[in-house]
Amino acid sequence: MQFNIIIVGGGAISQQCHLPILLGKSNVNVIGVVDKSPKTRDDLALAYPELAVYADVDDINPNSYDSAVVATPAAFHFQITQSLLNNSKHVLVEKPVAFSATEAEQLTELADKNNCKLSVSLYRRFYPSVTRLKELIESEEWGKALSFDFQWGDSYSWSATSLGNMQKELAGGGVLMDIGPHALDWLCYLFGPEVRLTDYYDDAEQGIETDCGLKLAFDTNNATIEGQLCLSRIRQLGGDLIVECEKATLNLSVGERFQITIEPKGSSNGNVYHYSSPKNNSEDWFATFAKEHDDFFNAIENNCEPFLSSKSVLPAARIIDQCYATKNTVKYDWQNTSKFAEFNNLGIKKVLITGASGFLGGRIVEVLSEQTSVEIIAAVNNPNNATRISRYNNKLMLCDINSPESVGNAIDSCDAVIHCAVGTAYGDDKLIYDTTVEGTQNLLTAAKRNNAKIFVHISSLASVDMNTSASVIDEDSFTPSQSDDIYARSKLAAEQKVQEAANEGLNAVILRPTNIYGPYAPFFKVGAGKQAVTNGVALPASSANSPSNSVYVDNVVVAILTCLSKPADVTGKAYFVNDDDGFTYTDFFTAFTSAFDKPIELNAPQPIHSGEEQKLIGALVKETKNLATSKEMRKLALKLFNSPKLGFPFRWTVEKLPGVENKLRNNDGPVYKDSKAKKTSLPVIEASTKARVSNAVLETLTGTQAITSRDEAIANTVAWIKFQSNSN
Repeated sequence: MQFNIIIVGGGAISQQCHLPILLGKSNVNVIGVVDKSPKTRDDLALAYPELAVYADVDDINPNSYDSAVVATPAAFHFQITQSLLNNSKHVLVEKPVAFSATEAEQLTELADKNNCKLSVSLYRRFYPSVTRLKELIESEEWGKALSFDFQWGDSYSWSATSLGNMQKELAGGGVLMDIGPHALDWLCYLFGPEVRLTDYYDDAEQGIETDCGLKLAFDTNNATIEGQLCLSRIRQLGGDLIVECEKATLNLSVGERFQITIEPKGSSNGNVYHYSSPKNNSEDWFATFAKEHDDFFNAIENNCEPFLSSKSVLPAARIIDQCYATKNTVKYDWQNTSKFAEFNNLGIKKVLITGASGFLGGRIVEVLSEQTSVEIIAAVNNPNNATRISRYNNKLMLCDINSPESVGNAIDSCDAVIHCAVGTAYGDDKLIYDTTVEGTQNLLTAAKRNNAKIFVHISSLASVDMNTSASVIDEDSFTPSQSDDIYARSKLAAEQKVQEAANEGLNAVILRPTNIYGPYAPFFKVGAGKQAVTNGVALPASSANSPSNSVYVDNVVVAILTCLSKPADVTGKAYFVNDDDGFTYTDFFTAFTSAFDKPIELNAPQPIHSGEEQKLIGALVKETKNLATSKEMRKLALKLFNSPKLGFPFRWTVEKLPGVENKLRNNDGPVYKDSKAKKTSLPVIEASTKARVSNAVLETLTGTQAITSRDEAIANTVAWIKFQSNSN
């Protein structure tokens, strides 16, 4: 039987999964792809010249196709699927079926009424490992199932092409609506459809949840199986479903398609067994995903119920509805913003925050959202990075600050700008410079045109010469950086652009924070901070008593808010922002190593620095640039990027490492240099300067005081590290 199908929604899931699979099937004709976005249509036309692309379903002759894949943002699933079913088209819809269980039930009834097949894209139910686990539970080979614990989460890494998954009006919800359908589908498939919700929490603040937890009870024929499901986009929960049985513990990993592990109880030898089917253990991931298409077409051809029928997912849809209706909002001490209540009247109505998805930008969004009525335009350059700020119902915008048009659209009617964005295209010096310098100029030009009340520019110590014999660096005594490093040059040039704009009448101020730390700091995801809390560190004698020049993120936010509220007092100025308390490298790193019971070694051998190493690395990056951007390499990278098991570290590295690495290379923080001569087994951390950065001028001129003490800052940061690493 030949099938003529259309795809509605040409985003990432269609480009990376549905299209490659369907185009490869000899019994399937892809009549066309529909997408509202001109850019997406252009991308599709470029990638598949033979493929017809449309702006609307109505542009396609309804007699030319018999079935459809619906892969739009969730907000449009119900309307589009309903229209297709009313026209007697069979539909395979991405999860969730609709925003609510009521809508899902209506679509299921409509499909039955019109004798159409309605399937849901829940391909993970086809994993051979899931089938094996179901067999073990039902056979009671290891005794009755007693309870379960399902933890699934990591930093959000799906290669989205839009902000659809980050906006409540388009996604309907966050992590619960995203991977929740997969997790609940597994549980309902394994334990049965009779399920009750006994408790639910999430962290959404009028936006969408990034972290949530459910307590569930499944009523089976002879017992009640209780357990918890925890889902996250912001912490490392891993991905394991653990089922406790009377005689063994069964473990299924979300990334493992073929086997489960079995740990017998009461065994003296502590053996763990790996159980899998002898068949299909080498099945390609795309072959597994393609089973949902095969199931869909088989149901059409044989007029039978699809394995992934919409009817089979209704129990999970009802649970999700109940979660949102009965939610408890969870808050952690390290998220608290109550100290900022004094800034509830900043004298501005609408602010543009660039780099809003970053470490500092994200905290600014949190504080302004909770403590002020200021309208926030949160500008981001990568949809994946907007996870943290999606908890709030602000306007998120994809903004390319290299584009005057994009900047103009973002800044429209804003009377304030907080510019945190910076070029992080590691290996592309021109793009780093253009983004940091020309991007800043585009924002300044638009701010002047918009008559903005205040422009706050976030710079860094990279613009300052830290290789000084002076014991103190302040606004009156510092020397601009003379470094040839692209990051340092671009930060200094951007500062000069801001000063020029201030001289021309724009209320603009520059803030130069020292090494910022706190919850969500990249410093604790890669680099020296990560080493300190994971393995411990060693400090050479030359660095042990050096000033840490570190500032807690909330104390930077106080400086920013003070500038917003006092534009006339700060315009044309540039201030250092530091927790100027004499905290040394030893003090700083000991605070974290001791919190995690890790060693810190003092008086370690001096690390060896090699300028030639850095030059070699830079040359290598440039020489391999063409290879890295070749069509063949992009295809290979894309396949790796989307590999469920191998892709996690690759995705995280690609998205998170460049900016951090760039800062580390520019002495904007502690730098780890491995040394062949050192005898310690711990990473050696060397201070970047002997000089202490003074915060006195900012305190005197603006009255800005640290809002968070060093002890509280350390405690908050430690609590967040434990939370995000799931090590509480």
